[in-house]
Amino acid sequence: MRLFAAPLSSVAFPRFARSRVRPAGDGDEAGQTAAWILRLLLYAGVLTAGAAAPLSAIAFGRGQFDAAAVAALGRVLALLSPAIVFIGFIELAGKLLLASDRATAVAWAQTAGLVAYLVAAPALRSHGVSGLAVARDVAWGVAALGLAIPLLYPRAPLRPFRRFGTSLLAAGVALPLAAFGARLPAARTSLLACVFAGGLSAFAFTLILGLDTLMLRMRSRPRL
Repeated sequence: MRLFAAPLSSVAFPRFARSRVRPAGDGDEAGQTAAWILRLLLYAGVLTAGAAAPLSAIAFGRGQFDAAAVAALGRVLALLSPAIVFIGFIELAGKLLLASDRATAVAWAQTAGLVAYLVAAPALRSHGVSGLAVARDVAWGVAALGLAIPLLYPRAPLRPFRRFGTSLLAAGVALPLAAFGARLPAARTSLLACVFAGGLSAFAFTLILGLDTLMLRMRSRPRL
């Protein structure tokens, strides 16, 4: 989220605002920017979920903490992986709606996320740190949903959900590949093995999206 969503959405914010004023000029390009940011978030979440255990072992399993603590950290990191998508989408969608003069929708969505956490945290507190991580996911997921609904309205000039089904398919294929690479024996102690897992999943993710883009371009070509 910090690598992709926050800086890219901040840089793209002037473009979102211009598309509000001149929808015929920059709207399509701004919409594609939003869609690609969302795709990057999906891949970051997938890679985090798949490689949470070995990354935790590499970073903290060198004698500073016992095996149980490192394993617990890996579980919590995997549980928080959806939050990468949710928080990044909140950053992106909030700027999209602000550029469309819909600050009220942003305020309501953030309030809904806060209320969801106040309800979910006490209910899941008995599960320890894992329960609180899930409560965070629920809160950020509710806030993201609250921002996604206004973007589906016809009056919204920019749509980040272009070809979202294909993006989910690519993420679904990349997740088991990342998990497979992370389960290799060398991945527990070698950062290169984790890089291999990330590269394997990234290849599958970009291949599916690239083929989808190629098919769209072939369909849009004028026929003689």
